[in-house]
Amino acid sequence: MAKITPIDIIKGVSGKFGGNSREYFATNKTSYNIYFAKRVNDFQGPATQKQLEIRDRFKRKQKAVADWLRANRPVNGRPATEAYRIALALKYRYKFSSINQVIYKYLNDDLQVVLPNSGNDADEGGLGA
Repeated sequence: MAKITPIDIIKGVSGKFGGNSREYFATNKTSYNIYFAKRVNDFQGPATQKQLEIRDRFKRKQKAVADWLRANRPVNGRPATEAYRIALALKYRYKFSSINQVIYKYLNDDLQVVLPNSGNDADEGGLGA
């Protein structure tokens, strides 16, 4: 099977082919593999109460992760916090593609990020922001 190396324009693009299309494509940003999918059964009707609750919970988690990253990442000469460096070490340890995955892993029910004291999971206690 032939191997395709996407050009720079395609590397960052994902989504539908057109406005009324049911075909989607996505480019994995780390491996640059391109995936195609066709949606067969579209959702019919309004969202249920449970779906709305899950959406709301996801929105709150997204906001908590974004706020944590904004507070801890290096910006304009300000160095990264110790918590961010630990999260980065855990990202490499777990071979995650994004630091967001680490933050979600250590996000508790109170929407607080509780990281281990170092990049080693065996450490007791926690470090958060």
